[in-house]
Amino acid sequence: MRGIFVGLTKAELVAIRGTAVAAAATGRVTTSFTAPGLSGTQQVFLDPAEALLEANYALQRLDPSTYGRHLITKRTRIVFA
Repeated sequence: MRGIFVGLTKAELVAIRGTAVAAAATGRVTTSFTAPGLSGTQQVFLDPAEALLEANYALQRLDPSTYGRHLITKRTRIVFA
């Protein structure tokens, strides 16, 4: 995890997670935007699966009691003689 969403609010992270799930389910890789005088379509900056992982990681750091702790797995090497 890169932690790119760490620092966002819980509401923002839940919204990102919901968007990532919807994009993964539909295979959609673009998003629409509107601003005063502007509108258009833009390619998503993250793969939906990666966005979901990043949002879940940030939620775990923000509220571990609700979203669980981020577990770090260590690689172990076993040598059989």
